Amino acid sequence: MKTNFDFAAYGLHWRGADWDANIQNIRTGEKQSDRHRCQMCNHSPTRRCYEKFHMGYCVAIIEVNGAPAICGERMTVRSLGGCGIHKFNHGYNHCLQQAARGLVSEQPKPIKELQELVRSGKAGFEGGEFVIFDQDEAEALEESSEYDDPNTSDCLWEEIEAERKEREAKEAYAAKDARKIKAVERQDESQQRDRRGKGKKLQPAQQFKRKRHGKA
Repeated sequence: MKTNFDFAAYGLHWRGADWDANIQNIRTGEKQSDRHRCQMCNHSPTRRCYEKFHMGYCVAIIEVNGAPAICGERMTVRSLGGCGIHKFNHGYNHCLQQAARGLVSEQPKPIKELQELVRSGKAGFEGGEFVIFDQDEAEALEESSEYDDPNTSDCLWEEIEAERKEREAKEAYAAKDARKIKAVERQDESQQRDRRGKGKKLQPAQQFKRKRHGKA
């Protein structure tokens, strides 16, 4: 998949040799003990699942020891719930959503630049949210991030919601078919047991009839 998404935003654990498909948080390198599955491929995740944006790591900016950093939690990209804390329909991870659809995506905020803004007093955190105090710096950062048409986010939200409903409808239909098949199989098994039972019951009667006619 061609994309302008900058995977360098994931940090050292993505670029390093210690990367593992079951890393739960790409910022800390913490791994999940339970095996995860890629919902799009329906198998254990591989690096390709991340490169094709079936899965991703949350790039929402959080405060770690007073400095900006990415959240880094693993998530299913085409999920309104995001990482569970930073939800797409609350304005987070649009760059991943856009990249998953082959769109020119806005770029994740460059962490080093954000850290420098904090050190210089031009940015900080208010109520857990990263805020740039200098308006000129904020505008420059937005331009460097290559934001798309602001309406794109609403369109993506509607598209994801439609995908979710379609997926749920298909799953419900498949489950209904599976129940029908199971019911037919149970009926066939019951009929076979009945036929076998009737055959066994006839044998003693046939033997008795033979004895009465002196043929036994």
